[in-house]
Amino acid sequence: MTASVHDRWADVIDSALTQLVDVAGLDVAFGARVQPDGQRLVISRLRGARTDGLRDLVVLKGTGLGGKAMALGRPVSVTDYARAGGISHQYDLPVAREGLHAARSCRCRWS
Repeated sequence: MTASVHDRWADVIDSALTQLVDVAGLDVAFGARVQPDGQRLVISRLRGARTDGLRDLVVLKGTGLGGKAMALGRPVSVTDYARAGGISHQYDLPVAREGLHAARSCRCRWS
């Protein structure tokens, strides 16, 4: 039986996230897929997370750090998420619950 595109995507993302946490030494790494409408992404893959607060979080294009990276089409980073200017803050609660401070969001393409 052939794996679905979603299953292959999940396997590749899970492997990359594991490497980011285990090899690169990041505390938390997560992946999201831009939805077909191109206006939102959903965080679905997590490694190193302390809570499930980010799982299935819907991020609208242009909002928060991930939505800004999606809108700009380039990586975006902050050294203190809660105090960062230049991003909207509607995701502050799940980010704070996870204990995140410095963060980098990038957009990678899967074909």
